[in-house]
Amino acid sequence: MFDEDDLVSIKGKYHVPLYLYLMMESTKHGATGVVIGATGHITEKEIRQAKKYASEETLVLSPGMGKQGGEAGTLQRVFPPKNIIFSVSRGLMFPQGRHSSPQEQNEAAVFYKNLINNTNIKRKSA
Repeated sequence: MFDEDDLVSIKGKYHVPLYLYLMMESTKHGATGVVIGATGHITEKEIRQAKKYASEETLVLSPGMGKQGGEAGTLQRVFPPKNIIFSVSRGLMFPQGRHSSPQEQNEAAVFYKNLINNTNIKRKSA
């Protein structure tokens, strides 16, 4: 079921972390995707642990790019980039605050597209 190294000991009892349980259950019940934030609060080790319980086709919706300061590289080192959907909502709508111009929004869109694609290019050539 779960690898022994994925269990955590709390007061002498072993438990499965919730994020691993949810990944296994989502795969077991045929869910097509999961949500994993890009903001750095989840370590690469934890993402790798969760991936062990995902299917090859699992899609990852990853909010947190943009205003929240998330980055693409960690997820792209673990999951195939074609399986990751990055969300950059506020960073595109309001790159310079609530009165952002269409020009500023376009510049933000180009910036985030290049950020994600360049990370992907580095991963493929590494």
